[in-house]
Amino acid sequence: MKKFISLALALMLVMSLSVTAFAADNTSTELNDNKKSDTIAVTGTYKAGTAGGTVISVHVAWTDMSFTYNAESSGKWQPGTHTYGEGTEAGWSESKNSITVTNHSNVDVTATFAFAKDAAVTTELTGSFSTSTAGKTIDANGAVVLTAGEINKPTEADEVEAKMTLTGSLPADWEANKEIGKITVTIAKKTN
Repeated sequence: MKKFISLALALMLVMSLSVTAFAADNTSTELNDNKKSDTIAVTGTYKAGTAGGTVISVHVAWTDMSFTYNAESSGKWQPGTHTYGEGTEAGWSESKNSITVTNHSNVDVTATFAFAKDAAVTTELTGSFSTSTAGKTIDANGAVVLTAGEINKPTEADEVEAKMTLTGSLPADWEANKEIGKITVTIAKKTN
């Protein structure tokens, strides 16, 4: 038992002699009666912020693009007069035929609309685009400019509704609802 008590006392003595040491700082000074204050230099570094970068985000939506070509009609035969009634001219009728482009980008963009007929269409057939959106005009190349979005105003994003018109005709043996071509909408950052 004496050995155990001796060992415990020795251990307590060793623990009471331990000292906490702090590393010296090469910029510290010791204040004493002759020196009551000191100055410490504060440094700063300017780090330039990074630009947000260009973000192009455009929403494109379209309606049904079903068109019907109506051939010329001379009207209904009138047996009593041996004449034809009022006829109709050849032309196109369409369903809704519109494409809406909305610019949610942080830069102005150019939207360009183009129609290419299918190779199976052997007649003359072209598609052109126009708009009734106020302040927007689609040029001869099918292009229109949409301005950049404004901060915190996503519901006021600039948009355009483009309508496609077909000119030309379809072959008389064309199958109903068979694809006659494709529309391509190209979006690019506006150049000066």
